[in-house]
Amino acid sequence: LLCCLLLPPPPQAGHLLASGGADEHIRLYDLRRRAESGELLYHKGTVTCLSFVGSTHLLSAGDDGIICIWRCVV
Repeated sequence: LLCCLLLPPPPQAGHLLASGGADEHIRLYDLRRRAESGELLYHKGTVTCLSFVGSTHLLSAGDDGIICIWRCVV
């Protein structure tokens, strides 16, 4: 695990957690349900950075040099 992020960020104490790492996957977790809620696949290298933009988009970047913009439906 190289990066993880909450939506919304503290101090609001978010309920969506995103994580990324060397397996090239971004995993999403619903902390209210305490369950994995999805997986995002596109990167061909380690996912090194995640950032939520408001409550509508997730940005991801990886060793493959690609930046992805994901639309969040929460």
